[in-house]
Amino acid sequence: MVNNLNNYHVYTTWSEVLNGVSLKGKKYLITGANSGLGKESAKAILSHEGYVVLTVRTEEKRQQLIEELSLQFDKTLFDIKLLDLSSLNDVRRVLVKSKWTLLIDNFHTQQGSHPR
Repeated sequence: MVNNLNNYHVYTTWSEVLNGVSLKGKKYLITGANSGLGKESAKAILSHEGYVVLTVRTEEKRQQLIEELSLQFDKTLFDIKLLDLSSLNDVRRVLVKSKWTLLIDNFHTQQGSHPR
């Protein structure tokens, strides 16, 4: 990995950052992983042999993501769990019971849906 962080900029990709890095044996949790940054982060980690647990809110999104990732990556490198971050029981069930190398909290709320 490049030691000089000044070489990275707004256009730097996951591939450039992880060039030459093995994530084998590392465990990552990504919330909101069915699209956008969450999904692309998972793909980058998987392409470097990291184990990823991805969370989604519905069974339909879970099945779609399983199908998509299974075409590109070894199924033993990922797990996709249902998670409702507004439920403390769900959070405990998924987040608290395991040790993670890194949590990528990609969860976001729609305007007006989050209590203030």
